[in-house]
Amino acid sequence: MINKILKQNLNIFFLTFCFIGVCGSYFMEYFLEYEPCIICLIERYILIFITSLTFSLLFFKHKKMIIKTILTISSLLAILALYLNIRLIWLQNLPKDNIPPCLPPLEYMLDNFSIIKILQNIFTMHGDCSNAEYIFGVSIAWWTVSLFVVILSYNIYRLFFEKSHNK
Repeated sequence: MINKILKQNLNIFFLTFCFIGVCGSYFMEYFLEYEPCIICLIERYILIFITSLTFSLLFFKHKKMIIKTILTISSLLAILALYLNIRLIWLQNLPKDNIPPCLPPLEYMLDNFSIIKILQNIFTMHGDCSNAEYIFGVSIAWWTVSLFVVILSYNIYRLFFEKSHNK
């Protein structure tokens, strides 16, 4: 009984954690007036999707296969976000003369390029992401790495170490 209550509270806590991450990204954009780069926007949408998946877990308490599928998708998205964020940190630490060219605005790319060309550009260019913004002395990119490491750790715990899934 106590384990069931703790597990449900952990799910709600984790959902709240993800939701605060999403709210934080909008707060930084609209109140602190930080202009998000394309990688930041992609990470925001990944976080919104992970938050939605986490919310859906509240409705599938006894469907082990659905829970495992949702946690696996959420883990893969967190790994993708970590990859993007590590690339962002790498870009932010490049010498000024090695920074790749900036991308055109996303709206322009969506109107004029194929999705494959857009993805190629996102993964190979985007010097516009080389500017680091800091909160409490730590770059936002490192805060985001921490966020997605917690998400991935939670999912791995739920997938492999939680007793109800291993029976």
